Amino acid sequence: AALNEIDDAARAEARQLDRVDRAGGLRLTLLLTLVTAAALVAGALAVEAGRLDPARAAIALFVALALAEPWPPLRRGLAELGRLRAAAMRLMPEDAAPAGERPRPAPGAPLLCIDRPGLALTLGPGEAAALTGPSGAGKTRLLTALAGLTPGQAQGLAVAGLRPDQWDEAALRARLTMVPQRARLLAGTIRENLALALVDDPGDAALWAVLEAVALAPTLRARDGLDTRLGEGGSGLSGGETRRLALARAMLRRPDILLLDEPTEGLDPETAEAVMTNLRRSLPDTAILAALHRGDRHAIFAKRIDLSL
Repeated sequence: AALNEIDDAARAEARQLDRVDRAGGLRLTLLLTLVTAAALVAGALAVEAGRLDPARAAIALFVALALAEPWPPLRRGLAELGRLRAAAMRLMPEDAAPAGERPRPAPGAPLLCIDRPGLALTLGPGEAAALTGPSGAGKTRLLTALAGLTPGQAQGLAVAGLRPDQWDEAALRARLTMVPQRARLLAGTIRENLALALVDDPGDAALWAVLEAVALAPTLRARDGLDTRLGEGGSGLSGGETRRLALARAMLRRPDILLLDEPTEGLDPETAEAVMTNLRRSLPDTAILAALHRGDRHAIFAKRIDLSL
């Protein structure tokens, strides 16, 4: 019943937004029509009175038509204003402390701490934990909250002694990296996609090292290597290869904390085993928390926590 009420309210708001959008479009169309008609009449009167020649009057009409071009996108922008405001509030909540007033990380605090009813975990440098549970239990929600991506859900969570929402954004990203289940790549070369993680060029040797670690190097060497070009959205790689390339990109950052959402999904057991072993070998001091449906018994995971519905 509650969901039906929410759905009815959402549909009513959508209908109201549609009415406002249509009414705004009608007013805008009428305004543009009136302006164009006024320019036409004014030009005709000026020509008749001898103040303008026909060519300049025609140019004035075209100028009036050209001035109308920016207005339709503005109409769409006004219709999306509510969504823009909501997105801005998610990124910059009103209760967030100014950067200069933020508390500092606590020296000696665990890199990662979860202290919620029925759920407790601490991770220090070089430790790894597997987060398990059925679909819908909240594994991804917990990871995104730890990554500071869901303001308002940081209670009972700490990164180096501070709640994720207390961190300065740049400082948090410098210490913590999350690889989501649905990785995002861009049209361009493998080198360009890996370089998104970095400010300075690490050199080809470092790029090949992380590709070897995620078992992608043989596949790419058989193509055009680091210059292998991907299509829009990273097309040209399978789902498992896309996920491993995103993991390689995260490894280049060498974060203190690495959050992984289903990093071995779509991989055969042998490849999954190699990727996780190489991950720990490449990042020996990184605290790793991985949400997994399978593979949680890997040797790198000394700790396991289970979420239930």
